[in-house]
Amino acid sequence: KALMKQLHEKLTTMGISKQIAAQQKELYGSVSRLGKVVDKHFNSPVFSNQEANFDESLINEVVANHLLREGKSDIGKVFCEEAGIRVPEQLQDSFLEMHKIIKELKIRNLKPALDWVQKHKLELSEQNRATSLEFKLHSMHFIHLLCVEGSKVALEYMREHLSKFSDTHMADIRQLMGCMMYCNSISTSPYQKLLTESHWEDVEEEFMRECCNLMGQPCESPLLVATAAGALAIPTLTKFATVVGNKQEWAAMDQLPVEIELGPEFTFYSIFACPISRDQSSPDDPPMMLPCGHVLSKQSVTKLSKNNSKPFKCPYCPSEAHTSQCMQLTF
Repeated sequence: KALMKQLHEKLTTMGISKQIAAQQKELYGSVSRLGKVVDKHFNSPVFSNQEANFDESLINEVVANHLLREGKSDIGKVFCEEAGIRVPEQLQDSFLEMHKIIKELKIRNLKPALDWVQKHKLELSEQNRATSLEFKLHSMHFIHLLCVEGSKVALEYMREHLSKFSDTHMADIRQLMGCMMYCNSISTSPYQKLLTESHWEDVEEEFMRECCNLMGQPCESPLLVATAAGALAIPTLTKFATVVGNKQEWAAMDQLPVEIELGPEFTFYSIFACPISRDQSSPDDPPMMLPCGHVLSKQSVTKLSKNNSKPFKCPYCPSEAHTSQCMQLTF
């Protein structure tokens, strides 16, 4: 008791309690301002009057697909039950199998992936997609055997599994043959790049891409793509909404009112922009090829031909054309 009393007196003399109170006061002030800062940046009043009609069931399906795609099967099943949506059992099982195999690839076990390729070889060959992945898996297993069991076992494996790729991958096979001379020191040989970690990452990525293609699913998560694109678009849209105000109803527009550069990673198919109107093609305004080979949008052709009533001259060459001679292009 006397010791505690002395400690209390000493702490009081040092002013520890006042120092702690001062620090807590500063922390409390920062925390209290956090909510206002968040509201300022994420609850912009410029969008408050814009109505958005979302298809809730579609959004739930996208979220469920993302959870299953990321290997969160237990969470995905619970979400499906609570959201009242149904994801086909076959799709769930395919995603689950995909992640089991990827987990094995991460611990350097190639056998499940090779078994999967053999199991789906016919389906992959119909899409001309089997050769590349199968060759990479066999090549990596060859390197593993060369390092662990020696050149004799590796050579037998190459004759059995890699010789059939001689027509399409001869340069790679020659490289594999060359590294056999350094079977005891590949890491310090001219072929050391065959042991780099990036090879495993590439195989994992390609395997996931082939699985998704076989399932009829996009290679990237639609939820992640939409979220990333939205995050890039928000600053531009916020600035536009601040300038325009409530003069335009965005929900009634077929396309965004401003051009947003998202980068090549968000380009999933070919697009065409008319050199006359500068607008991108759409189902209502498709690209049209003139007899001379130049391409304009349908609306530009209609304007040049005075509502399809007379022949017109191509803006880029002396050739003359009529709308009946123009051919619609489909990318």
